[in-house]
Amino acid sequence: MSVAPVLRWHWVGIWFVLCLVHYPIGESLVWDDELLVGLNPWTQDWNGIWFAWTHNLWQDIPGEHLTHWYRPLMGIHLVLDQQLFQSSILARQWVNLFWLMCAIGLLVDWMILRFKISHPTAIVMGLLLASSHLNTELIHFTAARNDTMALTFAVLAAISHLKGRSRWLIASCGLLSLCSKESGLILLVSFTL
Repeated sequence: MSVAPVLRWHWVGIWFVLCLVHYPIGESLVWDDELLVGLNPWTQDWNGIWFAWTHNLWQDIPGEHLTHWYRPLMGIHLVLDQQLFQSSILARQWVNLFWLMCAIGLLVDWMILRFKISHPTAIVMGLLLASSHLNTELIHFTAARNDTMALTFAVLAAISHLKGRSRWLIASCGLLSLCSKESGLILLVSFTL
């Protein structure tokens, strides 16, 4: 069996395990989602996309956070969720599941490239990560999506670096990681060292 089919099929395996173990249940908003999703005034129309780029994530949202965290990519996702799915919590959780699949799939690719781990070993590690109960928060908590987005773009930047891709692509992935969450900076440093 050649390498290419193995690399393609591990994404399907990760998706299958994530769906099997972490099937979204969509019952109710949890934790900060009540404020960030439920009471968010700037996600009610498409102008919220511009608002997300020019304001912090918690701007004009009632609650404990007044002026914290510039996370425009997460803000844009909140607007898209509201415009496309309205109040469907289940749809938001499927989007979270997709982002987690991307993060884990890219982590598997990165392990193969960076550490020269055998494909089966890296795939088993990815499947174990996908089946972990620690992922529950990342799927059922909409506001936690920024973590998987930051990880996805940081690992994509690292893979692009390892493959010798253009500096613009690497910088763009790094910027997208930072626009998802501040921890993207640490992730970028961790994966590129």
